[in-house]
Amino acid sequence: MLFSGVHLFLFLLFVVGCNPGDKSKSARAKSQYAHIDSLKTNLHDPEILLRKAEGYYADGQLQQAKTTLEEIIRYYTRPQYYTVCMDAFMLLGKVNSAITTTQDQEERKAILDYTIVKKTDITFPVNNPRWVFRVRLNTDSRPTEELLKATANYICSNNYSSEMGELTIFMYLPGMDTEGPCYSLAVYENNLCKQFMVQ
Repeated sequence: MLFSGVHLFLFLLFVVGCNPGDKSKSARAKSQYAHIDSLKTNLHDPEILLRKAEGYYADGQLQQAKTTLEEIIRYYTRPQYYTVCMDAFMLLGKVNSAITTTQDQEERKAILDYTIVKKTDITFPVNNPRWVFRVRLNTDSRPTEELLKATANYICSNNYSSEMGELTIFMYLPGMDTEGPCYSLAVYENNLCKQFMVQ
């Protein structure tokens, strides 16, 4: 009797599954099937995923929350899930904002505390824009060159705009006259450091 296409497929699947040399492939296949089953389980109830994302967000597990919300938006952007998707979009905005804030706080830990005392536009002529920032460093000890440069880079990245052209940052230690010679300076153009020096 001739095998039908389905019978032949099942026979081959049985042979492959019984091959002891393919245990790793079989394990991977089971893992993939488990993942597919997991997706199918949640496929008709995106609210479960939204509740999970809200839990992750409340616990500060921001990346897990972001991944879960993006999965909702990717798979459930359909009319019948309008409310859930809108809630997911709103929460994703909060999560992304929190991630940005956390990253900013981490960056701030790697730099000196500072105060921008003065920002001056010294553009001349008009088609050659130049700005100067005078910055007081709030530190009790003499900072390393690496820390000074990291601080200048941070100030530039958070304040520079294309209209500035060239930005020079003068940095002063506590007690120094911020209108006099600086302790360190950095010069930026197009948000890139062109010159850095410590007096």
